[in-house]
Amino acid sequence: MNKKTETTSPKNGKIEFLRFLFSICIVLHHGTLSWPLPTVFGKISLFKNGAVSTEFFFLVSSFLLAKKADKRITSHHDERAYAGAETLHVISKKYFYIFPYHIYAYICSFFVTMYANHLTIRRLVRMFIDSLPNLFLLDMTGIPYTIVNGYEWYISAMFIAIFLIYPLLRINFDLTINVIAPLASVIILGWISYSYGTIASVVVWTGLVYKGVLRGLSVMLLGCVAYALYQKINALNFTKRGISLLTFLEWGIYFLTVLFICTNESELYYIYFAILLSIAIAITFSGKTQLFRISERVCWFLGKLSLPLYLNQWYSKMIVEQYMTSLPEPLRIWIYLILAFINAIICMSIVDFCKKKFTPGWFFVAAEDGIK
Repeated sequence: MNKKTETTSPKNGKIEFLRFLFSICIVLHHGTLSWPLPTVFGKISLFKNGAVSTEFFFLVSSFLLAKKADKRITSHHDERAYAGAETLHVISKKYFYIFPYHIYAYICSFFVTMYANHLTIRRLVRMFIDSLPNLFLLDMTGIPYTIVNGYEWYISAMFIAIFLIYPLLRINFDLTINVIAPLASVIILGWISYSYGTIASVVVWTGLVYKGVLRGLSVMLLGCVAYALYQKINALNFTKRGISLLTFLEWGIYFLTVLFICTNESELYYIYFAILLSIAIAITFSGKTQLFRISERVCWFLGKLSLPLYLNQWYSKMIVEQYMTSLPEPLRIWIYLILAFINAIICMSIVDFCKKKFTPGWFFVAAEDGIK
């Protein structure tokens, strides 16, 4: 990748490509839960461990969160008194970016559920009321709810984790990324592993919160550690041999992760891959490695598509489950993937068009100075 492009581009092309790659792994993993693919050589089981891809998204989100906090501290010096208001601003900005895509997927899933189950008006109203926590992305809070659009636990857990992590970053950035984050992430991951054997199976009540919240919090703290590692890597000038070694380590970890995703190895190893991916992500964001020649414009499009793909998989799968039962299972999983792609592109197109036409609050807030 051209260094000039890399420093001036708003996004990292490699990270955007990897977003897309791991979103596909998640979608196909969910597909194999309904239509298992055959196991080959006793170990190769495609997308069996695709759930570990979620760690990548947690890590990237928290890495960028730490980067945002660092930039804010550098440009505004010490404004710890405003840490609360700033946290709310960061969360609301992210929430209102995701919510339009989510609401599109929720509406589609609502109607697919309605037609698939032949629901009466009374049952529809009841389903809508009972699914309000799901509608407002409160899945992981513990409030009882009916699922309309599933697989969104990650987003809910991410917002809860941001509420806890960002104030720490703003109050004492150095202490958080170098002491609190590494210690807390290892302790929480260790407790989950000791108590439950794996960080997977997220909708398990621990007595205080869902296990998915602890998983999200611990891995996002690990993402803050990745940012600390990134700072150290960025401060070094590598030789050609060093760059080659760094490149090998970076892509070796990603390759190993995808290889693990395509096996039936124990979910116990999810923790190991969370740690390995934190190292790889730090290297990738440093921009010091090679071996990437895909157009950044293409990567940005694919990266942007990853969120709609993630959000629109539930009802895409429901359509195949309800209306394509006569087809062979391997065929159904690929139709499901294609359908999820089509629905994701439609979702992205409609939402992006509406975002350009209507600004937030356009219906309630009057335009000023003739601006519409």
